[in-house]
Amino acid sequence: LIRAKKVAKKAAKNGYEFGSEEENSSAIASLAKQAASLDGEEKQKVLTEIIFRSVVMAGADADVEKNLSYRIDEFIAAYPAEEE
Repeated sequence: LIRAKKVAKKAAKNGYEFGSEEENSSAIASLAKQAASLDGEEKQKVLTEIIFRSVVMAGADADVEKNLSYRIDEFIAAYPAEEE
């Protein structure tokens, strides 16, 4: 996630346009539908594209690592491990 953020930030600084929020949002939705019908390596490629586009949409100032960590903590708190 950190590398994706750094590369996207540098590309944008050098004039690369990733598209509008609407375009990226639409692409992510389309990719998610596509991923549902795939498996194996093809599915992984599509999911990786979703992750990259999500990092781009989060923006250069977003702390995606911290935000994901908080979300994981929320998940753990909401769904405790089963008792042994």
